[in-house]
Amino acid sequence: MSPRNFYGFALFIAVAALMISSESLWIDEAQTYRFAAQPSFGAWVETLKNDTFSEAQMPFSMLIAWLSAQFLGTSEWAMRAANILWIGLGGIAISRLASMLHLRWLVPVYLVHPFVWYYANEARPYALIICLGAWLLLLLLQIQNAPDLKPRLFWLAGLLSLSAFGTSLLCAFFLMGLGLTASLFCLRRRSELTKRHLPPLVITIAGLSVLSIYYLWTLKKGATGAKIWRLGPASVGFAGYEFLGFGGLGLPRQELRELGRNIAGNMRQIFQPQYLVGLIGLGGVYVALASQAQRLAKDPAARTCVLVSCITCCSLVTAAALAQFPFWGRHFSYLLPAFLVLVGLTIKSVESAFGKRASDTIAGLLLICFAISSLQLRFNPRHRKDDYRSATSVAKDALAAGKSVWWSADQSTAGYYKLHFDPEEKSGTLRLMSNRSPNDKCFDSESPDVIITSKPDVYDYEGAVSRFTLSRNYEPDSQIKAFTIWMKR
Repeated sequence: MSPRNFYGFALFIAVAALMISSESLWIDEAQTYRFAAQPSFGAWVETLKNDTFSEAQMPFSMLIAWLSAQFLGTSEWAMRAANILWIGLGGIAISRLASMLHLRWLVPVYLVHPFVWYYANEARPYALIICLGAWLLLLLLQIQNAPDLKPRLFWLAGLLSLSAFGTSLLCAFFLMGLGLTASLFCLRRRSELTKRHLPPLVITIAGLSVLSIYYLWTLKKGATGAKIWRLGPASVGFAGYEFLGFGGLGLPRQELRELGRNIAGNMRQIFQPQYLVGLIGLGGVYVALASQAQRLAKDPAARTCVLVSCITCCSLVTAAALAQFPFWGRHFSYLLPAFLVLVGLTIKSVESAFGKRASDTIAGLLLICFAISSLQLRFNPRHRKDDYRSATSVAKDALAAGKSVWWSADQSTAGYYKLHFDPEEKSGTLRLMSNRSPNDKCFDSESPDVIITSKPDVYDYEGAVSRFTLSRNYEPDSQIKAFTIWMKR
C-alpha cells in the first residue's frame, strides 16, 4: 500500500470510528446477535439452518458477525465495530473512483453522508454492502475504460459478486444491474474476449447458482423479513428520504414511523421550524444539482451509473410489488456509491459551466447539510435507537422490588439484556405479552404492577394490551425511546 493510500485508509478508519456508538441494541441488531453469540461454528450452522427470518438470507454477513464476536465480543460497540473496516475499505474504492473520474468532492461527500453514518452504527450488513457496491462499481468502470479486458478484472468481479450475493439476497437486484450493464460493454468488445476469460465467468456463475439454490430453499421454508407495512407511498417516500441524507434533519425515525401510521393526525409535526430549515436547505441543494443533471447525458460514467441504478431499482420495485414486501432506504445500500458518483459528476459539470466558485459553493452547502444531518443522527438523543437497555432495566428493577411485570415488546432483544421470561408464566412474575389474543385468560385474572409496551402495531396488533391498560385505568408513568411504561393509577 502506497503512503498516500495508507494515510487515506487511516483517515477513513478514524472517521468511521466516530460513527460507532455504544447505545442500546434494537430489534434488528438483536437478530444479528443470535448468530454472533453462538458458542461454536457448528452451533452457528444449526442456527442458520433453522432460521426463518431474513438473517437466513444474509449468510456471509452473519458469518462475519460470528467471526467478529470471537475477537471483539458481543457488547453493543463490539457488535458494530466491524463496520469501521468496511467503511475504510469502501473509502479506498471511493478514493479510486474520485481519482479515475477527477471528482474533487467525492471523498468528502462519502465521509459525511448521513446514510453512511447511520448504517455504520448498526450491527447489520449494510456498511459491508456499501463497501462491496463501491468496489463493484469501480471494477465495472475499469472494465468499461480499460484498454484491454484483463482476466484479472473478471476474477475480481466474480469474487466480489459472490461476496455481495452471499452477504444478502437483496444484492441479487444490484448484481442484475451490474451484470446486464457489463454484458453490454463486453458485447461491444467481444473480439477481445479469449479462453482466459472463461474460467472466472464459469466459476462465478456456478457460485451464484449454488447461492441461488440456497436462497430458494430459505424461501421455501418461509424465511422472510417483517411485512408490517404495506408497500406504498409511505415506504417509498421514507426510502428516498433516508437514502438522500435527510435522516438527521427532520423528524426522528420513531416520530416518522408514527407519521406513516397516521399521516393526517401527525402531519403538523413535519412543519416545525427546526425541521423545515434543514429539509428546505438540503432540498434546495438537490434542486440546484438536478437542474444541471442534463449536462451528464454524454458522460460515459454517468450513463453507466444511471443504467445500473435503473435496472436495479426497476427489478427490486417489481419484486417488492409482487411479494408485497415494503422496501426501505437500507435495501438500496449497494447503490449509494453510484449515487455519490452522480452527485460528484454533477458538481464537476457545474464547475465546467459556471466556474470553480459556483461548484465549490454547491458542494460546500451539500457538505454542511450532510454534516449536520450526520451529527444529529449520531449525537442527538432524539435520533437514538429503540432503548431496550433502559426498558429492560426498568423491568428488572420492578422485579427486584417484588412487582409483577408484563412485557409487550421484542423477546430476543430483551434476552440480550438478560431479561428472561418464566416459561410457566406464573402470575406475579415477568410475563411475555407480545401479540396475545384478547381472549387470553390472563386479561381477566391478573392486574400487573408494571406494563411495558413498544410498537403496538408490531407487538400488540390485535390491541389486547392497549385495551387492557385503558379498561384497568393504567396511566403512562414514563416514556423511553420507543417504549411506554404503564403503572396502576
